[in-house]
Amino acid sequence: MCNVGEMLSACLTCVRTTYPVQAIKPLNTPHGRFLCHYIIITPTRILLEGPYTTQSNRVIRHYQNHDPTSVNQFVCVKFREEDNLPYLWDGDVDESWFLRHRVGGILHNGFELGGRVFEFLTYSMHEHAAWFVAPFCDPMEGYVNAEIICTSLGDFSHLGRMPSMYAALIAQAFMATEPSVKIRRDHWEEQEDLGPHTNGVGTILPELANMIWGENSCASSDLTENRAKPSAYQFCFLGYKGVIVVDHCLEGIKLRLCRSQCKFPVHDDKVAEFEIVRSFNRPDLAHLNRFVMAATLILLRSSDCLGPQ
Repeated sequence: MCNVGEMLSACLTCVRTTYPVQAIKPLNTPHGRFLCHYIIITPTRILLEGPYTTQSNRVIRHYQNHDPTSVNQFVCVKFREEDNLPYLWDGDVDESWFLRHRVGGILHNGFELGGRVFEFLTYSMHEHAAWFVAPFCDPMEGYVNAEIICTSLGDFSHLGRMPSMYAALIAQAFMATEPSVKIRRDHWEEQEDLGPHTNGVGTILPELANMIWGENSCASSDLTENRAKPSAYQFCFLGYKGVIVVDHCLEGIKLRLCRSQCKFPVHDDKVAEFEIVRSFNRPDLAHLNRFVMAATLILLRSSDCLGPQ
């Protein structure tokens, strides 16, 4: 296609001539996915990857609904070694300067690429990466940058000086989720927890569970083929996060959430999208949490000490 030593502009002209714009069809991304650009930052280089089809999140979908091209302002950044492996520290070398200036400098000041300055948004919980955004003009909300996005997510004033907790709650809004039905404020309520030692489990009306399953079935039939209808969901909703189960005894209200599932308050809650993190529609492994496991071990050791009765 291009000759060795040929100028990039000449190579681009050759590609455009060979493949005219009219012959290039846009990529169709599945429901709940978008084309995400990835950036790998090594100690000496900035590498570009993608765009790859990536599961979307609440923030991406919000601005994508206003303008589909706005997703190009968001990038996923990973800090890696030159061989694209995670950082491995040598115990005999002090890497504090490198972390403070190379990594910390980019997190604090952002970076420039292609004439755009990208600002740090939050870290990604599951990809060991970070989200950055280049300020842009939204057709409905006007000027948007990282600070405006974080402020719009909810009220974090109760955290005080807790940067780690603040970052974790911001990252909650960037968790990869499947879009689902929208729920009005008069269709959900909050209830007290059963006790102080549980995060609680919310309940959902079977009618709403069927609507959620139907929405996912239409969007991705391959995921629902030959599978039972879920009886539980791992979800994100406004500032809530946790698990809900189908309650056939629930009447009137469609969704009931536990107070402990609210991680931060959201002011604009008139209508919001119920986001699915995971659908429990097939058998899975069960794991004991730390407290139950510790109590079980104590009981077992006590019974061994007492011996047969």
